Amino acid sequence: MLVLKFIVSACLAGVKCRYDGEDRKDEEIFRLVKKGKALPLCPEQLSGLPTPRKTSQIKYNSGRKKVFSNTGEDLSQFFLRGADLSFRMAKRFKIGSAYLRKGSPACGFGLEDRRKKTEGITSTLFIKKGMRIFPR
Repeated sequence: MLVLKFIVSACLAGVKCRYDGEDRKDEEIFRLVKKGKALPLCPEQLSGLPTPRKTSQIKYNSGRKKVFSNTGEDLSQFFLRGADLSFRMAKRFKIGSAYLRKGSPACGFGLEDRRKKTEGITSTLFIKKGMRIFPR
């Protein structure tokens, strides 16, 4: 019986799900998925956002994290939904750790105004819920 141990950003597993329709395949992550030890998820796709899609950034608005597209559209509801669905999958499969893509406002460590690093929406929720995060 295969036992899933990790959630991984789907783009790291070779899925062309990034905003630009590309991936960021990481051979080690790909092997974990192939061996049945990791579940690839893309919070942005889970939320209903299309691929490709507009670039987005984390910004703080009235002290709260928000995600805006490069054209100023507030996409926060999508990112929150994707994070919630990703956590539900982790909980469903009793997964307590994740390899998440750095530089992503959804998964890993997004950029606030392209200057200051901040945790992505999904990694923020995972950490809050007690999961271990390994940025890649």
